[in-house]
Amino acid sequence: MSKLTIETDEHTIRRLEALAAILAQPQETLVSRALEVYLQELEEEVARAEATREQLAMYALPSWREDDLDDFLAYLREERQQSLQDEFAKQ
Repeated sequence: MSKLTIETDEHTIRRLEALAAILAQPQETLVSRALEVYLQELEEEVARAEATREQLAMYALPSWREDDLDDFLAYLREERQQSLQDEFAKQ
C-alpha cells in the first residue's frame, strides 16, 4: 500500500482523533475509507457531468464552443468542492 501525506486544519484532526478513538480504528484507516468514499462520489459526479455534456452537445448551436463547456464543467466541479468543504466545516 502507498502512503500519502495530507495537511488539514486542527479541527479536522481533532475530529479524526475522536472518531478513531471511539471506533478503535487507526486514523489512517478512517482517512483511507473517507478518501475512497469521496473519490467514488466525485467519479459519479464527473460521470453525470460528462453525460450532461454529451446531451448538451446534441443541442449545440453552430456557434457553440467546446472549450466553453469544459470551463463550465470545471466551474461546477469547483463549486461542488467548495460546497463539500463548507459541509465538512459545519460538522
